[in-house]
Amino acid sequence: MLIFEPYDLIIFDCDGVLLDSNNMKVAAMRAALSLSNYFSDTQVEALTSQFKENFGMSRYHHVASFTETLDIDGVEKQKLEKMLLTAYAEQVDQFYLKVPEATGIKSTLSSLKGKLMYVASGSEQSQLRTVLEKRNFSNYFIDVLGSPISKTQNIKNILNSASYVSAVMVGDALADYEAAKKNNIDFIFYAPLSNVKQSMLELSQKHDFKVIHSFKGSHVT
Repeated sequence: MLIFEPYDLIIFDCDGVLLDSNNMKVAAMRAALSLSNYFSDTQVEALTSQFKENFGMSRYHHVASFTETLDIDGVEKQKLEKMLLTAYAEQVDQFYLKVPEATGIKSTLSSLKGKLMYVASGSEQSQLRTVLEKRNFSNYFIDVLGSPISKTQNIKNILNSASYVSAVMVGDALADYEAAKKNNIDFIFYAPLSNVKQSMLELSQKHDFKVIHSFKGSHVT
């Protein structure tokens, strides 16, 4: 794709960019919250919406923020966080290998051969690496980085380790844009699978970053 021509280093988010996994992860978090029996139905829906609207941040960040809403002591809070993280991981493990790939993503990655390509995701790193290996993505990337290290720090680590002229982050959420901005690199919004598409399109008008509407062909604005 011509949109990537100016860059010799490209960093991809995973969920909502490589894989159509955003809705699966939202459903997994809703199930984990509900199964814990600590939250009312109203709280479950409110926290799930919060998770959806702040997609791209790590599960550790989200779970810690959820437990802050409860009047429980530190020991019980730690147990609940562990319970939520385990339940969420089990749900994600069950479906991560089944969700579709983003349409045209592998042909796009193949066309970028010769560029330095990485993944920086809010997903848990070991789980992410396993999934991308099993789904035959790993050979496209020099490294795959995830949480608990923040996306901002992972991007910084990539940039510090690589020899490049111009770099870009491809993401589908505000957290991706902010991580790119904090590292002073360009950002490209991949729109089709985003949970926050409209707000990101509005942000693209305000801050003048490019938008990919499809990896298949060259639908770019």
